[in-house]
Amino acid sequence: MLVHCSSLLGNRITGPIPGELANISTLTDLLLTSNNLTGELSATLAKLTTLKELLIQGSGLSGPIPSGIASMTKLSDLDLSFNKLSGPIPENFSGLSNTDFIYLTGNSLTGPLPAWMLKLKNRYWLDLRLTVPDNNVKQSGGLRGNYGSE
Repeated sequence: MLVHCSSLLGNRITGPIPGELANISTLTDLLLTSNNLTGELSATLAKLTTLKELLIQGSGLSGPIPSGIASMTKLSDLDLSFNKLSGPIPENFSGLSNTDFIYLTGNSLTGPLPAWMLKLKNRYWLDLRLTVPDNNVKQSGGLRGNYGSE
C-alpha cells in the first residue's frame, strides 16, 4: 500500500507521535497540526527522507528540535510553530537546501541564531520568535521575514 499524505489536522489526537509513522517510506506529507500531542518530536521521524511537508503547528510538542530533521533533504515546508519546543535551532539545518519555509514561531527556543540563518538566500521564508532566558527578555516580535542577500 502506498501512502503519500497523512493528514490528521485538528483531530484532537492525544499522546506522543507514533514512532511507527517513520516506517511509511512513501510518505511525502505529514500534517499533524492542531492536535493535543504530548512529549518530544521523535528523532525516528528523521527516517522519513521522502517528506516534502512536515506541519505540526500548535500541537503541544515539547523538548528540543531533533537535529535529524536535517536528513529530510526533500522537505519544502517545515512548520513546528506554536508548540512548547525549547533549546537551540539545530546548526545542521543548513542542509535543508530544498526548504522554502521554516516556521518556528511561538516556541521557547534559546541560543544564538545559527550561522546558516544569516546566509539564507532570498527564496527562504523564516518565521520565528526566540526567548532569551539569560536576561528574562521575551522578544515579542522575534525575527520574521525574508532573510538573506537582497
